[in-house]
Amino acid sequence: MNLNENLIAIIGDIVDSKKIPIDKRNLYQNKLKEVLSQINKRYEEEICSNFIITLGDEFQGVIKNSINLFSIIEKIEMAMDPIQLRFGIGVGPLLTQINREASIGADGPSYHRARKSIMILKNDKENIQNIYIETGNRLFNDELNAHLYWVCRTFNTWSKLQRKVVKYKIDNVDITQKEIASDLSIDQSLVSRTLKASLYLNYTSSKKAICTLIEKIRGNKCWIR
Repeated sequence: MNLNENLIAIIGDIVDSKKIPIDKRNLYQNKLKEVLSQINKRYEEEICSNFIITLGDEFQGVIKNSINLFSIIEKIEMAMDPIQLRFGIGVGPLLTQINREASIGADGPSYHRARKSIMILKNDKENIQNIYIETGNRLFNDELNAHLYWVCRTFNTWSKLQRKVVKYKIDNVDITQKEIASDLSIDQSLVSRTLKASLYLNYTSSKKAICTLIEKIRGNKCWIR
């Protein structure tokens, strides 16, 4: 891996982790370990440095590109539901040798930006946006985070049924509504109404726009030094 290559660092943490009852903390931490292990296996080809828990309520990893950025985030979010998470994303190079097995010790602009993103979210009193991205370019930051604000706001309005149907659709991208209905034992018309009410198509379009811009930025190194 070229140390000058623009990568994507992700730092996540549990919102208000200290408010989680002590008897539940081990349960959620084990659940987080399990989902991160699943992510590392499923997206092995795109991960530069495995997702691991670095502190009791914080985890991090590095990916090569944004192709499965949202798939990774959404799978972690939905696996941990109802626990709320936030994700700081940083785009840029790493200045240290990449360790595939663990991202601890990695350093460089991508990590600094991911850390800055997490701090911005922690200080955000509005608490609507739980994903923030820093690229080193203010204009790109503004555009990306405008899209992310809408994506986060939409995700946070979904009912349990909407999350269930959308999660199934995300996990099985090419599946038909008829197949979703059959697999979830619900009426096909309910699947159709649920996807429409969740603004699923707009949601996926916004995610694609974000990833397209990230890849444009990653391919033009002079923009984000």
